[in-house]
Amino acid sequence: SSLANKLITVTGAASGIGLSTARVLARRGALLSLADYNRASLSKAHAELASLSSPKNIISTPLDIRSTASVRDWISSTRKHFSRPINGCANIAGFHPLWAPKNIEDITDEEFDEIIQINTIGLFKCLRAQLAPGTLSSPSSIVNVGSESGLIGF
Repeated sequence: SSLANKLITVTGAASGIGLSTARVLARRGALLSLADYNRASLSKAHAELASLSSPKNIISTPLDIRSTASVRDWISSTRKHFSRPINGCANIAGFHPLWAPKNIEDITDEEFDEIIQINTIGLFKCLRAQLAPGTLSSPSSIVNVGSESGLIGF
């Protein structure tokens, strides 16, 4: 089906699954609001995606999904920029630490907190902002992407 003129937000849009998803959406004509923590990679992704679609169809926002205010501002500015409700959300941002796998007794509280803040609480903050009254069109879709790492023990 055509995604022409459907407004879709994508977290984790600067690399990996997020960027691959954004490429498919851009090629299918979606209006995109891209977000990622890595500013340099996001800028590069934005340029690539604008070449696949139209520069006016794509905005990007450096975003730390751990920040409630930043997530709410991103969703609000997306709606204002395109003057419409959001048709879909792809919550793909995630964090896999470079130190994994470590023995559990060697993982610090700070390391564990960062994983939970990004992969669980950050996702919650995105969903809360996306599900706020009047934010989504009807019908709409939200897709949350997680890692198979959550299904296996180390």
